Amino acid sequence: MQGLFRRAAGYQGDALNLPVKNVDEAVPFYEQRLGFR
Repeated sequence: MQGLFRRAAGYQGDALNLPVKNVDEAVPFYEQRLGFR
C-alpha cells in the first residue's frame, strides 16, 4: 500500500523553523538522513 501525504505542519506555526539549536550543525543530518537539499 502506498502512503498518502495529506498535509505538513511547521514547528510552532513556522514552516521554516527547524527544532534545532544550530542550523549549520544540523544541515548534514537533514541532508543525509532525510534527503533534504
